[in-house]
Amino acid sequence: MIGALAASQLQRRASLYAYQRVGRSMQASDVLESIPEVLRQIDLILTGWNENYIV
Repeated sequence: MIGALAASQLQRRASLYAYQRVGRSMQASDVLESIPEVLRQIDLILTGWNENYIV
């Protein structure tokens, strides 16, 4: 279940990031660039940390 949530979050955030960068045309390079940030966000979600509280 956690894996499905993480995969869903990864897809959603990567798509949103790519859309914001290049409009409706999504490029593979944009998705690849966004993966480290998306994984960091997923880790924060799964561990219960809120990035607003990280020093």
